[in-house]
Amino acid sequence: IHARPRRAPRDHSPRPRPRELGRGPGSRDARAQVPSLSALNCSVVVLHTGSWDLGSPGKLPTPLASWRANLGKELASIRKSVRAPIALLSTSYTPLGKWHLACPPMEWRAPECVDAYNAVQREVAAEHGATFLDANALLGPVWDSSGDWNHWDHEGFAVMADLVVAARDRLAAA
Repeated sequence: IHARPRRAPRDHSPRPRPRELGRGPGSRDARAQVPSLSALNCSVVVLHTGSWDLGSPGKLPTPLASWRANLGKELASIRKSVRAPIALLSTSYTPLGKWHLACPPMEWRAPECVDAYNAVQREVAAEHGATFLDANALLGPVWDSSGDWNHWDHEGFAVMADLVVAARDRLAAA
């Protein structure tokens, strides 16, 4: 006879919920959903983008100049529709796997490419009065520890969540 451990009761207290607005700057889905962002009455808007623009396996990345222009348009559009502070969360590193190391590469989210995208994000954020949150400053040292060679485990997501919540609290108080 095996006894199942009892689950802890669910915490039903209200908490902010993230909303996914599309698949990267310039996507038709994201632009179409910007008006709904103002209806959410957010205290802070945090965007985590860049991963798909860097090219999912088998697709080429968006060139940096296009990335800059698209991201700038998105931030300007969001800035017009919300009064809340805006933060950009850095694009995360993904471990080097078979797609990164193929010849020619089929995956572009290697550290040097991610760093180039994050440099653009940092500059565009400053140009549009947004805050840049560098998750790689915290998660960079363990960038290759992902169990599935792509997504963070619960500890990595906890670190990222702590960074976002701290920024939300700091920006909402400003």
